[in-house]
Amino acid sequence: FFVYFALAVLCQEGRLVWWEAAAVLSRDFFLCLYGILILVKREWGSVVFRSVRWGKATTALQFVTLIGLVYGFSFPWILFVIFAIMGWLAFLELLQLGTPQAALRTK
Repeated sequence: FFVYFALAVLCQEGRLVWWEAAAVLSRDFFLCLYGILILVKREWGSVVFRSVRWGKATTALQFVTLIGLVYGFSFPWILFVIFAIMGWLAFLELLQLGTPQAALRTK
């Protein structure tokens, strides 16, 4: 909730444009997409919920970026592209964890 609120305030103040805020939230978009996929495939009961490496990295980058924006730093567009890439990588990691091969590797 904090990240959503902070991004809304930063957008309202003009420190961030809508596509940059959307890029920062791309991991959450991909997480919702994964949830929808699991619901459609009716595999909700077999999913083991745990954190993923790319999700943790995205969270860390979100907070560093938010702190920088609050203190008036300007970030290049490539940083926001990196957020989208990291969101996609988190999605792929979630898909990989859902495979039987991944379950065997984690035991």
